[in-house]
Amino acid sequence: MKFLFLPDHPDREYYSLVAIFKYLDYTATKSPDDDFDVAFLWQDATHVTPPPILRDVARTRPVLNLE
Repeated sequence: MKFLFLPDHPDREYYSLVAIFKYLDYTATKSPDDDFDVAFLWQDATHVTPPPILRDVARTRPVLNLE
């Protein structure tokens, strides 16, 4: 399974999500032009404003935590 992460990408080893993805053999991308199964709103912040492109993605693909 491949995930799209926007507006940022969890690229640090200390993020639990990185370890979970490695364990499950999931892959990730930062580009909405790549082929992916599910999108995920990700930013290392307490409050995140979804980028407009993620709302566009949500019209055709599932986004796990947009709202």
